[in-house]
Amino acid sequence: MKCLSILSALLLSMPPLSHAEGLQHQHGLHTECELPKVSQDIIKCALKLHPSAKRAELLFEQAQFLSQKAGQVSNPELDVESAQGKGGVSSLDLALLMPIEWGGKRSSRIAIANSEIGRAEAERNIVLAEIAIETVKNLHRLRQMEVERKVYSETLTTLKKLVEQQAGRPHLSAEQQVTLSLYRMVLADSKLKESELFEEERRLEHFFHRTTGHSLEEIHGVMPNAPKSWPSVSERVLEGGVSVGSQRALAESNYNIALAASARAEAWPEFKLGPIFKVEQSESERDELIGFRLMMDLPIFNFNGGGRSFANAGVNMASKLQEQIKLEEGHERIQNIKIYRNTVEALSGVLSLDDINKEYRVNQKLANRGLISGTVVIEFHRQRTELIKSRHSRELKAIETLWQIYKLDGRIFKESI
Repeated sequence: MKCLSILSALLLSMPPLSHAEGLQHQHGLHTECELPKVSQDIIKCALKLHPSAKRAELLFEQAQFLSQKAGQVSNPELDVESAQGKGGVSSLDLALLMPIEWGGKRSSRIAIANSEIGRAEAERNIVLAEIAIETVKNLHRLRQMEVERKVYSETLTTLKKLVEQQAGRPHLSAEQQVTLSLYRMVLADSKLKESELFEEERRLEHFFHRTTGHSLEEIHGVMPNAPKSWPSVSERVLEGGVSVGSQRALAESNYNIALAASARAEAWPEFKLGPIFKVEQSESERDELIGFRLMMDLPIFNFNGGGRSFANAGVNMASKLQEQIKLEEGHERIQNIKIYRNTVEALSGVLSLDDINKEYRVNQKLANRGLISGTVVIEFHRQRTELIKSRHSRELKAIETLWQIYKLDGRIFKESI
């Protein structure tokens, strides 16, 4: 009991957690966007400055040079052979050979490079889609935390008054002593939960700092509003949109098709052709010869049948994977629609935040007049806090699911928060 009293005294003496505490922010020390004017500006900034977005963009930029590399013409080869023997006999052979690419070798190489660019772009879009969803969720969570911080502040204020009133009585009965212990424990629990909120705020602070370069104070002014109504979602996918998953599957298919074309081109032998200059000299005479040299592989044992079969199997595999991803995304979309509609229906069937706050103001007046027992006041505050947190949790789930549907519909980069 003595330890509990000391803990309560410490909690009562602690200053409230400040929203601005630890949020020192200096400009010019890191990459940042212009100050946001609306919530959508934060998302646009995140799609540029998020570390994962930067890495994906750098890989995509590097891939842009693959087609230039693949389109390079091969350099000629210089072949020199010199020999000397006894009696002043010597010979010199000079040949300039040019590799001749035929059978579609160069075009297939360029096609592979272009398909690699498509793969890099698809991977970048997958990363950006996840960043968009995470940023939307964190913006709404930041808004929710403003509400929860106020709720905790009101709860702690009420609990501190109850503890002071109970502890200030000259003589406490056994029941009153237990009630005081209850008040102190609930106060301690509320204070610890408020510290969890502070910890979560630091996580969001770090996210937005590395993603946009902005402090929380700069973002607070443009946070999204709580959804008053929820968009309806159709079970039929709108035309014109391609999901990022389907984009990647298509890029893989194009890559395997290019590999198959390259395997067919490899069946053609290597071919080098060029002029040759030959000098043969002895003590009595010197001969100079001019001609040409042809070098090529002889496709006697194979026409790259194994390579072509392997590449064709890759094309077949990529085609089947495209269909599989289409089916999987269709199933995932149906499940997300069910979850979204169920969550929205649940949110519409419970007290709104305005209704909860209205109930709180009415009941708080009764509590201030001493018309409600302390235990009932505690239970009301606890239920109010838990209801708001549950409502916020379901709200975030609905938001996340909605944006997952946008991603599957290929609309995620067109939608606004």
